[in-house]
Amino acid sequence: MLVLGVSLAYFGRQSSTVTHSATYVTAGALIVGSIVLAVHRPLGLRMALIAALLPLIFSVASFVVHRDLVPTPQATLLLGLLVTARVLLARSFEKRDHEKRDRERHGSPSSVFPGDEPL
Repeated sequence: MLVLGVSLAYFGRQSSTVTHSATYVTAGALIVGSIVLAVHRPLGLRMALIAALLPLIFSVASFVVHRDLVPTPQATLLLGLLVTARVLLARSFEKRDHEKRDRERHGSPSSVFPGDEPL
């Protein structure tokens, strides 16, 4: 995510291209989303998912309005799909690991009776 955000900001700064503010919004969201995801904040996965969806939204909007809102909309669309899939995989792995930690902490569900949960 960080590499995609920095590359969007870099290619947006090229003098030969006309840059829209959508490029900088997308690049900033990707950079912030990757940093929040790296420091493991509680809302980090949700923020990273929103940031990963922005390149997809702006790439599709580029095709609809026939203007380049982001540099190279085709590549941005593919990389946005890749980053979104990666964030969704990270979310599913984190959810699975969280459930595994809960089972280890509280024991198997069949051996826990009401009122016997650890404090």
